[in-house]
Order: sequence, then structure tokens, then C-alpha cells
Amino acid sequence: MNDAAPGTQLVVREDVQTALEAFAEQRDARTAFGVLRLCARGELLLDSTDSTIADPAAPFQQGDTLALASQVDAHGKRLLLAFTSNERIAGFRGTAEIRSLVQPATAVLRQAMDDYDGIAIDAGTAAPAILYSAEIRAGLTDDPAANEAILDALVAQELSMDDFLGLLGAAPMVFIPTLEQRDAAGQVTGISVPAASGPDGGVYGLLFTSPAEVVAWAPDAVPRATGAANVARVALQDGQAGVVVNPMGPSVPLGPEQLRKLAEA
Repeated sequence: MNDAAPGTQLVVREDVQTALEAFAEQRDARTAFGVLRLCARGELLLDSTDSTIADPAAPFQQGDTLALASQVDAHGKRLLLAFTSNERIAGFRGTAEIRSLVQPATAVLRQAMDDYDGIAIDAGTAAPAILYSAEIRAGLTDDPAANEAILDALVAQELSMDDFLGLLGAAPMVFIPTLEQRDAAGQVTGISVPAASGPDGGVYGLLFTSPAEVVAWAPDAVPRATGAANVARVALQDGQAGVVVNPMGPSVPLGPEQLRKLAEA
């Protein structure tokens, strides 16, 4: 069974499943962060099959116990188990009699960092992913939910541009990609900020909602935190055609008019 409220649509994260398949084929920073960037919004499932709940249709009550599945890896690291569908929990358990708990993916990742040594997503499948706390923190900072509202807006595409700019301007931090030039001794001798060419032939600056978005786009890039207004000001000063938010997609291009509003936020 699923412990979501009656009428709630079952969670099936096909986008995360696709990213897990890419990670299984080539395990590197780009594909690992490709999984993390998608888990910065939406939901995941926790396996609560071993919980003791007197009345599954009623709210949690005295005497009930919530047990979340975890496992210990070969290195002795305790990992929270999360899944992209009930079907995958059933496959892991080897039975259709399962219970799951729907949670925001960002809350699951935060719990994995705070209470465990990391997370295992879709354990027991052909394409699982183990991500340790340091990797989660590197990809999504100490607060994976920091820019979740921006990501939700990018996916839904329902906000007015002014409201979207308001979200960007209020973000505690966004990220830009930087490329480091090093000498033969490995010392950094220079830093550049890459841009992208638009279909109109113009040069566009880049703004990302997390370090994971940066590395998934360019594995060699070093994410650097800044404010959205700073990105807008630099783009205007450099005469760029605009700025693309999260070029890995879903993305939104911002033109000069939007950048001027953002720069004043």
C-alpha cells in the first residue's frame, strides 16, 4: 500500500529513473549530479513496510511506530533507502505487500545527510545510485530545498515573468560556472566564466540553481555562489543578449528588460 492521502496520485519519478540509468552506464560527477539536480524538487518514496500502524487510514497515533528502510554498505556506511516508485520498492522487497511514505525529495536528501551517511536510490534495481552525504552537500548545499520554488516554477511554467523574477531575486544564492586555468605546477593562474550561444547568435550568460546543475552541464566547471542580481548586472555590463536559467532544462531565457528588473531586486 501507499500511505499518501486518498486520491493522491502515485509517485513515479521517470525523470530520476532515466538519470539513474545514465549513472549506471557511466559513474562520474556529471551523471551523479545529474541525479541530484532532479532530486532538488518533486517527491521520492521511503520504504516504510516494517512500520507498525494500527489503522493505515487514520492519522499517526499513539502506539504506532514508523520504521524507514536503510542498509549498511560494504564500507560500514548507513544509507537511507529511497525509491522512485512503489513498483521498485516491491521489487526490492520481493513482495507486492509493501507500504511507502511519500516525501519531498529535498527532505529525503536532507534526512540522508543529517541522520545517515548518505542515500541509496532504487536499491535492488539494475540502476541504483549511492550518494554519500558529502556528495549531496556538494551538489545541493546544506539546504537542498533552498531553490526548490524556482525549480517548481521552471517545470510548471505558470508564473508570470515578474513573479518568477521575484523568486530569483529572493534566492539566498544562485551559481555560475567558472573554469580554472592552471600552470604546470597545478596553481590557478586565471578564472573564466563560460557563456552560451543562443539560437539568435547572441551570447548568453548562465545562471544555475545549484552546484549539481552546473556540474551536470559542464563537468569541468567549478560552481561559484553569487546573487541573481549580480548575474544580471554583469550580463548587462558585458552587453550579453540575455541569461539562461538552468540550461540543462527546464530552462528560461531572460532578456535585457528582465535583467534590468532583476538587477534592481
